[in-house]
Order: sequence, then structure tokens, then C-alpha cells
Amino acid sequence: MKKLLVTGTMLVVISMLALPVFAQELETNSQDDAAQAIEEETSDIVSTIPEPGLTPDSPFYFLDTLVEDVDLALTRAPEKKAKKAFAFAEEKLAETQDSVNKGKQNAAEKATKRHDKLLADTNENLGKAKALGKDVDVLATHVAEQTLKHLAVKQRVYDKLVAKGNLNAAEAVKNSMDKSLNGHEKAVEAISKNKANKEKLDNKGKAIKNKIREVDEKEGDED
Repeated sequence: MKKLLVTGTMLVVISMLALPVFAQELETNSQDDAAQAIEEETSDIVSTIPEPGLTPDSPFYFLDTLVEDVDLALTRAPEKKAKKAFAFAEEKLAETQDSVNKGKQNAAEKATKRHDKLLADTNENLGKAKALGKDVDVLATHVAEQTLKHLAVKQRVYDKLVAKGNLNAAEAVKNSMDKSLNGHEKAVEAISKNKANKEKLDNKGKAIKNKIREVDEKEGDED
């Protein structure tokens, strides 16, 4: 009888220990599905994300951001400012990815926040340029395409952070994904000439947004 009780207790304990692992595996599989779906949807878009430069853990990183801020401040034309801000935003995303790969989560959070700010600056100046009657179709198309491409990178980064249990950094990246979707939508709105491409990019964005929502809802049900 005693052996049965001991065996039964061990089985219960083992089951309790296995549940979190199983739940983590389910979540990881769902996230992998999302990342793969985004990559498939954007497979016809060539990424323009550069190699990372200095990352936020460097003592000289403030110089990097200072140079960017001065450059943007000295750029008056909104279409040129939008182009520069987006190039800087892509560099920050590369820094986020590099920081996560090296296990530097605090640096990843800082790079993500900087990326989000620069993306907001991009869309603000795109809107200003269009309001002034500037032809922003090429730039708006580029931003609309690359913000979708960014989502694939961010989803993979998010997956790694969740797997490592770095939920604060993961949440920052998740919020950044929402901002990329918003930036994509605003860039699509700025396209005025190529209606066919505008519709194509709009449909891509909606398909990706629906997939991300589907995964989020699935994870919520599992919780």
C-alpha cells in the first residue's frame, strides 16, 4: 500500500513539473507558426536591414544616437527626414536582433525603443511630405514593404526572449510589432499612384495582422 502511495505521489509531482514544459512547447510552436507565416507572406520582399553597428551596451553608444539626432535636426525637407529616420530605424532593429543573440536583453530593450521612436518619426514626416504635395510613393512603398519584413525579425526575436524567460524585453518587442503594423498601414495610406501595389501591400499587412492575432488568441486560450 505504501509503495502505491509513493508511486502515485511521484506520478502527480512529475505531471505537475511537466505541465509548464508542455505549455512552453505549445507556446513556442504557436510562435514558430507565426514567424513562418510572416516569412512566407514577405518572401517576395528583399530585406534592407543592415549589419548592426554599435549596440546600446557600448559606452560610446550615446555618440551614435547623438549623430543621428543632429543629422535629423539639420534635415529640413520632410521626405528626406523620413528617409533618414527609417534608415536609422532599420539599424536599431539590427541592434535589437544582435543584442538578443548575444544575450544582452537590456541593450535589446533600449534598441527597440529607439527603433520605435525613429519609425514614428518616419511616418510623421511621410505625412508632412505628402501634405506638402511631395511625391512620396517610392519611399512610402519602401517603408510599407520593410515594416512587414521587420515583423518577421521581431517575431523571431520575441520567440527567443520568451524562450529565455525575459518577459519584459519580450513585451517591448511585442509592442514594437504593433507599431510596425501601424507604421505599415500609414505608409500604405501615403501611396497614391500605384494602386495595384498599394492594394497588394494592404492585403499582405492584413494577412499578417490576422495571423498574429490568431496566435495571440490561441496562446490566451492555452493560458
